[in-house]
Amino acid sequence: MSEGRNRLDGCHGVTEPGTASLKLKDKPGSRAGSLVWQWKKGDATMPSELGDPTAADDYTLCMYDEAVTPTLVFSSITRPIPDCSHNACWVNTGTGFTFHGTGELCGIKKFTVSAGDARDSRIVMKARGDGLPPLPSLPLALPLRVQLVASTGACWEAEYTSAGATKNDAMQFSGRSE
Repeated sequence: MSEGRNRLDGCHGVTEPGTASLKLKDKPGSRAGSLVWQWKKGDATMPSELGDPTAADDYTLCMYDEAVTPTLVFSSITRPIPDCSHNACWVNTGTGFTFHGTGELCGIKKFTVSAGDARDSRIVMKARGDGLPPLPSLPLALPLRVQLVASTGACWEAEYTSAGATKNDAMQFSGRSE
């Protein structure tokens, strides 16, 4: 399930270069595609910005090719799940929410959003398999901006450039934020 969004300005960013990471693996014709995005040591995030994905709020992860004009190259939306009767659900952790799934929801296996002071807020999203929307074409055109947008209007982002890329070929991308 995916829907596009326009790139937003004013998102929460990381407070130190290299503290957000992105890993993409795409093996055409197989179920082995995967996405791992970790955003940590970022701007302070209030609990209210996270919303409540156990009841009504969703998150959309988008990637934008920013080589010339920002162009959406990936989008995946995570809908709220109010109960755990389907072997996949959001759980309130006290500082945020964690989703543990079987992959039916956009390929997501784990998704954690945590509020906190500057450097304490964190996001981790791990997805793979058939439910994962098609990844952007590899190798990636850089710079690439990744944004997570909550239905509350809050957003978090990191930018990846060739300086932070450790691998960028036809099968995978691995890099750290600028």
